[in-house]
Amino acid sequence: MPHWTTFTPDGRRIIVNRHQDGWTVACNNNEFAPRDRLDVALIEAILLDDDFALHSMRFDYAAWSAELAEQIQRGQRPPDQNEPSESAPGPDGSASA
Repeated sequence: MPHWTTFTPDGRRIIVNRHQDGWTVACNNNEFAPRDRLDVALIEAILLDDDFALHSMRFDYAAWSAELAEQIQRGQRPPDQNEPSESAPGPDGSASA
């Protein structure tokens, strides 16, 4: 199953998976039920993540999610070649725990 790994603007790791039934997104290892629309799956994962504080939101995550979803769905971001792993590099290039 194709998957993509990226990071939110505030540095949380996102793993997007394409399934026969839609999309799932894991944010900081919290994966949510499949959704038909990728942008909805992204927003849900970000907002429901334990580390997300809505009151301190300084970024338009809806616009960021819509843009990322469009890039993935149009093939502008190729899928990862390897299975998602806990040791994937962080946003600064260092290995995450």
